[in-house]
Amino acid sequence: MVTDRRCAVNMMRYVLGAHKYDWGNLSSRTRCRVQMIWGEDDGIVPVEAWEQNLHVVAQGSRHKLAACGHSPMIETPAEFDAILTRFLAEPHFEENLARASR
Repeated sequence: MVTDRRCAVNMMRYVLGAHKYDWGNLSSRTRCRVQMIWGEDDGIVPVEAWEQNLHVVAQGSRHKLAACGHSPMIETPAEFDAILTRFLAEPHFEENLARASR
């Protein structure tokens, strides 16, 4: 429970902003490989918004974690870490860093 009014207002701005954001426009400009790890039960930023736009990311992939909400890194840390570790170990990762810094 949030007891600080300013914190609560900022959290609501984030939630509303996330629902209104043009994910497709952002995704179409992404040039590096993308690994999305999402909680299937995310009520703050539902996975459907990303699933609808994943096709515009040239090299995008997604893992949807069952019985998980908005924070998979906290709710299912072992599964989240395993997915992320595999992604970071792939040979393309250093190429992604170089491309992102251009």
